[in-house]
Formats: sequence, structure tokens, C-alpha cells
Amino acid sequence: MFQELVDPAQALRPYPEYARRYLPDAFPNIQQVLLLLFQQESLGHDFDVTAFYSQRRKNLTLKQEKELASFNQEAFDGAKENGSLLLYYQGEVLRDEERLTYRDKRLASLGFLPDCLSFCVWTSLAAAQFGAKSRAHMKAQTRAPKWYAHAGILKMSARVVLYCNKPWIYFHNERIRSLF
Repeated sequence: MFQELVDPAQALRPYPEYARRYLPDAFPNIQQVLLLLFQQESLGHDFDVTAFYSQRRKNLTLKQEKELASFNQEAFDGAKENGSLLLYYQGEVLRDEERLTYRDKRLASLGFLPDCLSFCVWTSLAAAQFGAKSRAHMKAQTRAPKWYAHAGILKMSARVVLYCNKPWIYFHNERIRSLF
């Protein structure tokens, strides 16, 4: 009997205002999901986490929405071919009532209030850098200002450590910057 493979990103449960929170605080169960994803022999290994905070342009046409979805899917498919992408969470744009409920001061350096957060976890920083140079990713990146009013990146490392003799994900080396 074959077991259906489940995308680990589907197990993540974001807070309603998740896009206004600093990753990893946007997901109350991120520790559990990543611990299931990372192998026990990963103890001490640094995985790369790349978070994409964005503010979608208002009044995108249906054609523009479809184009965005298509480019995003192409970039995701290209990243999967690499074999080093472990998780991709594609965020949804916050509804108006969710946008006003929470602001994390650690995101202030972005210079805008995000309404969406997507992120990926790679086996290493080198793998993430390689994935970012893929043709599909570069193509989507050059068109991003067409769909987003603002965008920013949060880069960090995630390491499995032992805390009180239990595995724990330690996030470190955080760097945040606005793209446009």
C-alpha cells in the first residue's frame, strides 16, 4: 500500500495576522513542523530560511493575478528540481480586518506593512543562493514590481539543537532588507 506524500507546508497553521509577524513567530507550530522535516542526524546543521514579505498592488486585474500565480508556480517547480528545497509555504494576502490587528516592530526596517508572507527552507545557504539564480526565479523576480507595491526579504539560519535534552529549532543570523 502506498502512502500519500504530504507537503509539510500544509501542516503549518499561521496566525490570522501572520504576515505582520516576524518569522518564525507567524506560525505557532513551526517548531513541530520543522522538527518533523529535519532528520535527527541534522543536529548542529544550519538550514537556510528565506522569507518574502510583500504588499500586493491594489486592484490587480484577473489577468495579472493569473500571471503572478503562473510565474510563482514556475519558480517553485524550478526550485523543486534542484532537490535542496525542503519546504515552501505560499502565503495568502491578508483580508482587510486581519491587516489592522498586529504589527511586529522587528519588521519596521522593511518600510512597509506586509499583507503577505511566503517562505522556503533550503538544505543550506549555498543551495538557496543556487535556487535564487535559477532562470524561473530570476524571471519572476524581474516582474515582481508589477504585482507588488513593496517587498522585502528576511534571511536566517535554522539549526537543530538540544535544549533540555530535547531537539529544538534555533533561529539565528537574521538579516532583513527591503527590496523595493
